[in-house]
Amino acid sequence: MKNYVQVRQEYLVSEAHSSTAQACSVLVTGIPPKYLSELSLTRLFNHLPGGVRQVWVNRDLKDMPDLYERRLKACDLLESAETSLLNIAVKRNKKKKKAVNAGDKENSSGGDPEAPHKALLEELVPRQKRPSHRLPLFSWMPFSIPFVGKKVDTIEWARKQVHELTAQLEQERESLAKDIAQTSAAEAETTVRKHQMYPPANAAFILFNKQLAAHIAAQTLTHDEPYRMSASQKYIEVAPEDVIWDNLTMNNYDRRIRSVLSWATTIGLILLWSIPGQSHATQNDDGRTDLVFK
Repeated sequence: MKNYVQVRQEYLVSEAHSSTAQACSVLVTGIPPKYLSELSLTRLFNHLPGGVRQVWVNRDLKDMPDLYERRLKACDLLESAETSLLNIAVKRNKKKKKAVNAGDKENSSGGDPEAPHKALLEELVPRQKRPSHRLPLFSWMPFSIPFVGKKVDTIEWARKQVHELTAQLEQERESLAKDIAQTSAAEAETTVRKHQMYPPANAAFILFNKQLAAHIAAQTLTHDEPYRMSASQKYIEVAPEDVIWDNLTMNNYDRRIRSVLSWATTIGLILLWSIPGQSHATQNDDGRTDLVFK
């Protein structure tokens, strides 16, 4: 154990690790409204050794993560359908055993440079053989039901989805950039946040110039009110994949209530399974005695 602690300490303070953004960052939760801006948090922690390099205030993004996930799923579906389409075309081409010259279709292309490829692909793979799927019966359903719902061409549907969702995301990101600029300029006043589409939440990532500053910030008392930037609400060495992003917008009291309910449920299950059940002994034909629990 002593050797492990020594090796761990040497790794944490090594130049290769201590200079990374993860080693110099602190996730702070339970931030009061008056500190919910990049400028306010920079002023609050800038006195620490090396100062603050960058601050990212977490915001209530509402449906933006859902739009991103939907676009990501559409991209994966499009890639899978395109790969399936190419495999079908190759197999049908091998069965026909003939070479198709795309240049012969140029006269009927109508000026479209992709027309020869489209014509060749349609010849190899008829429309009824193209990848397709059924849409969910209702928009709120997470999955579709076999033989129920509208049947669509997977490639055409996925391309349309990617285009529409990308346009929506660009609009949402523009609104988010305006809210960030407005909050930074107005010091995150309550009257400003009420008129924002994406108001600041109660958490922020603070990147320091030195690893020492990050550890000091995580251990010092920052606010005198309960559940406000306490030591238990600051986290260092946080990796993005370890963060439950939806929980960062949770109210401090809601987080405490969930924690109490979780502990109560765990203790209740432990007590329930610790109660011994009734038992009785039975004797088999061979004379052995078995103990049976109920």
